Amino acid sequence: YTGLVLYDKTWYYVRKGILNRDYTGLTLYSGSWFYVENGLLNWNYTGLTLYEGIWYYVQKGILDWNYIGLTEYYGHWYYVEEGKLNWNYNGLVNYNGTLYRVEKGVLNWNYSGRVWYNGRWYKVIKGVAQPS
Repeated sequence: YTGLVLYDKTWYYVRKGILNRDYTGLTLYSGSWFYVENGLLNWNYTGLTLYEGIWYYVQKGILDWNYIGLTEYYGHWYYVEEGKLNWNYNGLVNYNGTLYRVEKGVLNWNYSGRVWYNGRWYKVIKGVAQPS
């Protein structure tokens, strides 16, 4: 068996029947994907994790297939669409009421210029957009 096991109110990651304290990543259990850190299910983790070459967005320990927006990971901001990092997205993204310039899935703090978005022009200064 490989997956999650509940023991004494704690979820552990088991690989081939043996507790694996070295594993950090995603695991499928009962139809949902969970984030495991050092062999334990981490209910507090929110952010990105790499699994089989794809970056996924995890919210409170569970892969969130519905999330669309920005998330910070090690000092950089990334655009997530339907639970996966979208490396192809170029445009503006609304995050907490502010529009930001994203290029190739990464917030570009160095971009200054004009951007057409949702039928109007925006002036972008250092990655932050305002209607012009």
